[in-house]
Parts: sequence; C-alpha cells; structure tokens
Amino acid sequence: MFQFFDLLRGVLASLVFGNLAILFFSFLTESQVKIRGRKVDLSYGVYLYGWPIQQLLLFYFYGWMSPIVLFATAMPIACVAAWTSWRFIEAPCLRFVRRRRFRGPDSFAGRPAESVEARREAAVAG
Repeated sequence: MFQFFDLLRGVLASLVFGNLAILFFSFLTESQVKIRGRKVDLSYGVYLYGWPIQQLLLFYFYGWMSPIVLFATAMPIACVAAWTSWRFIEAPCLRFVRRRRFRGPDSFAGRPAESVEARREAAVAG
C-alpha cells in the first residue's frame, strides 16, 4: 500500500517539476531558430509531420524499433520535412499575405487598389 503512494507521489512530483523545468529552460534559450542566417519556424511543421513519420517508421520497422530509436530516427526526418514545408509553403504564403495586407483589401497580385468610387464611375461610364 505504501509503495503505491510513493509511486503516486513520485509521478506527481515528476509532472509538476518536469513541466516547471521545461518552462524554465524554454525562457532561458533564444526562441528563434536560424538556419544560414535566416529565421525559420519549424514548430508547426514538426507538429504536423512528426506523427505520420513515426507511424510510417513503426509500420515498416515495428519489430525492432524501441521508443528511443523511434524518436532518434523520426525527429531528424520530421525536422527536414518541417524545414521543407517552411521554405516552400509557409514562408512564401506569409510573404504574400503581408504584401497584400499593406496594399489594402482591394489589391491583388501587384495591381494597385482602386477606390470604390473609381469603380462605380467606371461602371457607369461604360
């Protein structure tokens, strides 16, 4: 009976102090990752691609892959997939949104925004 409570106390202490340690060390480090001098945000890509990559690895190598080997194998692959996603999908989309936002809501693809009045006059004129 006492072993159960000791185990429960250890698990609760690990949860509380483990989370506090993660929070503490996350504020100590710089949060922006730079690759070749450029800021990259891999967090969403790792989150998005990590689980499918782990599942594929388990599907093909289930017999001998332990959790530590799975992590050590899946994490670099997920980081490469996340970087590829950031470089070719996320960053260009963010640049497009920023450019469009600064030009105004009526602009698209580099054309200057026209006022509502100018469009009404053009519609009436012809």
